Amino acid sequence: MGLELLARAVAERLARFARRARLRLAAGGGALRSRLYAAQVVRAEVCAEDGSIELAVELPDLELLQLARTAGVQILEVQGADMPCAPGMAYLQSTAVSSATKQR
Repeated sequence: MGLELLARAVAERLARFARRARLRLAAGGGALRSRLYAAQVVRAEVCAEDGSIELAVELPDLELLQLARTAGVQILEVQGADMPCAPGMAYLQSTAVSSATKQR
């Protein structure tokens, strides 16, 4: 009982597309910082001399829009869907499997 609802919730969660973004929190943004860490969406953090905090996060579009409307939050950069999934100068490559290379 309830496994169908659980499966639907898991599928819905996995289906959400998350974007990488950099954002700056004002010096008084500790509560929001804590919530982002609790949600396990923070990938990196840098503290500025003025007390603000720059965070690299991965969030769905809807949540990024909500953050953009939050006082004391500045969205610095959002990586679009067309961004490569391999960082820096790395690249991903796959080759077609021919019948000659398939294991028997």
